Amino acid sequence: MQELSQLFKRFLNNQCTPEEIRMLLDYFNVDNDNADLKLLIEEQLYAEVPADFEEQPEVIAAFRKTDSHLQQQLFKKSFLQRVFSSGYTKYAVAASLAGILLLGGLFYSRFKKPDFLEGKQLANDVRPGTNKGILTLADGSSIVLDANSDTTLLKKAGVSIKVTKEGLVVYQVSDQQSETTEVLYNRITTPKGGQYTVMLSDGTKVMLNASSSLRYPLTFPLGVGRKVELNGEGFFDVEKVMENGFRKPFSVETPTQIVEVLGTHFNLSAYDDDLVVKTTLVSGKVNVYSIATKEGKILNPGEQSVLMAGDPFIHVKKVNVEGATAWKEGNFMFEDLYLKDILKQLSRWYDVDVDLRNLPETRYNIFISRNETLSNVLRMLEKTGNIKFSLINNTIKINR
Repeated sequence: MQELSQLFKRFLNNQCTPEEIRMLLDYFNVDNDNADLKLLIEEQLYAEVPADFEEQPEVIAAFRKTDSHLQQQLFKKSFLQRVFSSGYTKYAVAASLAGILLLGGLFYSRFKKPDFLEGKQLANDVRPGTNKGILTLADGSSIVLDANSDTTLLKKAGVSIKVTKEGLVVYQVSDQQSETTEVLYNRITTPKGGQYTVMLSDGTKVMLNASSSLRYPLTFPLGVGRKVELNGEGFFDVEKVMENGFRKPFSVETPTQIVEVLGTHFNLSAYDDDLVVKTTLVSGKVNVYSIATKEGKILNPGEQSVLMAGDPFIHVKKVNVEGATAWKEGNFMFEDLYLKDILKQLSRWYDVDVDLRNLPETRYNIFISRNETLSNVLRMLEKTGNIKFSLINNTIKINR
């Protein structure tokens, strides 16, 4: 059993070979569904935890270290001032602080299933999203991308397009490129409940969150900058490219702003229904332009630009970048976030609708895996506030 347990953990860390994955699929008697397999493995690992787990010295030490970190990072004076000066009721403050305390218990929940995740599941519970999307080629034809995708789709204009089972579309430029000057565009679109990653022909990687789309050229033409168009949310790992001794700039355009970079890591959220565009810089340097005002703001690592609907000016603030990029690591990290905004994120990832009526003006601080079922996420929200949820006709409803 020890060898099997190690194999479980290798799978959860994406370290298994195809043969090992097949062994696990056979062991659990499931089809090629990584979401089902991951859930079964996590349940098995939880069952293996010794009864005296929380009494072990190394676990107690880890708890103390986590608690110390939380005091330093989350209970700063500025945070408490923000909470108590924002017009919260006592109930709202308690809900937010309870959410932070739950964050402190994550180390424990990684090994032992928390009580609030062991209760009765919602009727018609919803599994988390998976790697899926649609690739639209320059000729208008579409290709469905899912867990079974693992092939070379085509070779065109000196570029081959490959798709892997890991949820990655790769554009590779051959030594002999086409001499055509026509710029051909492709588009990747992720539905609600889906995410996908694309490696562009210049080596830049873009991971798309649910309900997002990216339009980009098959190859980037010479003599001009690299430009792509985003709707929704994406994390960009921009490759540095030299041309004639100069760095070739890279830009991301949304309907209201343009982000110019030379080589960097940043997250860009520009959903139409959010009415706000947020650019969060992880490393490097970017220049964010408002299309309406032509105003530009340079961001340094750890800063976020905010462009609100109805306000053409860009505002910059310091943020915790882990909060903006947690989704790409497979987590939800809600920091001082209104319930309405949280439910919108859940709607996209779990492909459900949300009834936004009767919502309390409560903010939450919660960290939880995006691999949990919808029931478990909603139950965590229930534990941090005086609220109950139900799922009726694929719609999350509030019961107060």
